[in-house]
Amino acid sequence: MSSNGKEPGAASPEKTDNPDEQETIPLLSFVMMKNTDFPTTDQMVAAIKKRVPEFETAQSEEAPEKYAPIMGTVDEKLCAIMMIDEPNPMTPEESFLQSAWWWPDIQKDVEARKSHAIVTVMAGEPTIEDHALLARLTAAVVESNDTIGVLWNGADAAWRTDMFLGVVNQYKKEPPLPLFVSIKLGRDTEFPAKSGEPGWLAMTFGLRTFGMMEIETRGFEGQSPEPMIDNMQNMASYLMTSGPVINDGDTVGQNEQTQIKIQFEDSTLNPGNQVYRLYMS
Repeated sequence: MSSNGKEPGAASPEKTDNPDEQETIPLLSFVMMKNTDFPTTDQMVAAIKKRVPEFETAQSEEAPEKYAPIMGTVDEKLCAIMMIDEPNPMTPEESFLQSAWWWPDIQKDVEARKSHAIVTVMAGEPTIEDHALLARLTAAVVESNDTIGVLWNGADAAWRTDMFLGVVNQYKKEPPLPLFVSIKLGRDTEFPAKSGEPGWLAMTFGLRTFGMMEIETRGFEGQSPEPMIDNMQNMASYLMTSGPVINDGDTVGQNEQTQIKIQFEDSTLNPGNQVYRLYMS
């Protein structure tokens, strides 16, 4: 489930059964761009302030105009944007490329990248508001450049430009939750459907950045994985906004026909970690 890339790949959490002992994943995003014709520092700061009015610049007057890191603070948290006139290194085996089922042409599309930007918010223990701040800063970079997409470090995910901006704009001033947690999806030959055909398996990536276990499902029997994905996304959003309030053995569901039993179990997809295992009726 983890990336094997050098700079641009998502950080993989150190394996542990205790989310409280989890190594902090850096609050980073990477914007893939089609050219090196970057906006000036003043233009970039103006774009940031449209998205983040409370952004206060902390630029060095001695820094060169072009390629200078853009530094600033929001509520005393240091924010930085660095434009790099080279494509971010990656291989076709990166997990965020292999698992981007929502972006079928990603392997071809990322080949067009000529440069990239690194966006970061430096927060000791990132909150959901810090993630939202990173999303708004990233959106400012995306809107100011000719971009291909965004790599979201905490979710080990790649989002196409229109998808990323669409979610940020849809949520307006609220945290764009779907960007913070991705769902790794595949066919399940180990837990087949009753028909004997492979079922579906899935696991979230990103909840550990909030100090919680990931969600895992095996052997989902539906012809389409969409109901499984919807249930996992809804549960992930609930956990991000409410905290780890779901208990081992709880049953949740929107109606009597959709009942989901939740067990705390060792992961079968990412060994060494405990997960919320969903059993969907």
